[in-house]
Amino acid sequence: MKTTCMHEMLVNTCAICRPKFIIKKEINQKYKSATLDNNNPIEPIKLWFLFRYKSSLKYFGKSFNEIDKIINEGDNKYESLQSKLVKKNIGNLPWKYPFGNIKNILKNDMDERVAAIKQSSDIDTFVEDPIWKKLPSDFNDDDVCTYFTIKLKNKYQSVIEDFANWIIDSKIISNEEKTICCVPSSEVGVKNGVHFLCNTISNKNNKILDASECLIRTKNVPKAHLGGVRDQKIHLDSIEIKNFEKFQSKKILLIDDVASTCSTLKACIEKIKLTKPLEIETLVLGRNLLI
Repeated sequence: MKTTCMHEMLVNTCAICRPKFIIKKEINQKYKSATLDNNNPIEPIKLWFLFRYKSSLKYFGKSFNEIDKIINEGDNKYESLQSKLVKKNIGNLPWKYPFGNIKNILKNDMDERVAAIKQSSDIDTFVEDPIWKKLPSDFNDDDVCTYFTIKLKNKYQSVIEDFANWIIDSKIISNEEKTICCVPSSEVGVKNGVHFLCNTISNKNNKILDASECLIRTKNVPKAHLGGVRDQKIHLDSIEIKNFEKFQSKKILLIDDVASTCSTLKACIEKIKLTKPLEIETLVLGRNLLI
């Protein structure tokens, strides 16, 4: 039986040939589940993304700092609620950020623990708290994840830990040896948030080899979101790869924080191919499909 496709990849791993699927969201996951993007793949490389990135939170008429203040205040209220539920022997809430359809989750979930939470007057007070009305009614999971991606870009360690746990829990990283690397910063010598994300994932899983230092920028390029040209050749001319042995005959997971045209990802893939890896997969935290 033939197991490879026209792209000379395993049928079950090719982003084009395998059936489209989405990992079902679990109630105890902190954020959303991962999606295999078969509509916009990097042919024939598998492309995962965790959420749809909103290019500007100012879309809601609020600056990042305003949203930051609201979410931090909400976090404090959440921690207070957790303490109350624990004291009543109810346990912890199964979600972290109660935006969007928290009421529907409570209404539809039949888990015994959630049922006990429903009966607590504390949860009613929490859900109806005026703090949540400071955000638009359509502030959803993607907006929350966009917010935390900006925090990751600014290298908040707690957020880096959260994203590392999310990626590990999402089963993108299976229980097999793999080399993990990242798209380098647009500035020479600067370690970006995904660099530290790779470090953290590797530290949490001893089967993951950290190659975050191996794709390096040799000259500065303009940031794409600030008007820089989204041209693969610019990145090919400004990125080099070192320590070939970390890639040769290895399964590779290449990570970026946000991708639109994927020009930087594609350039990094071309560099990695020179090392003759066994397999390449890509993961972007947020996929901006509006570009």
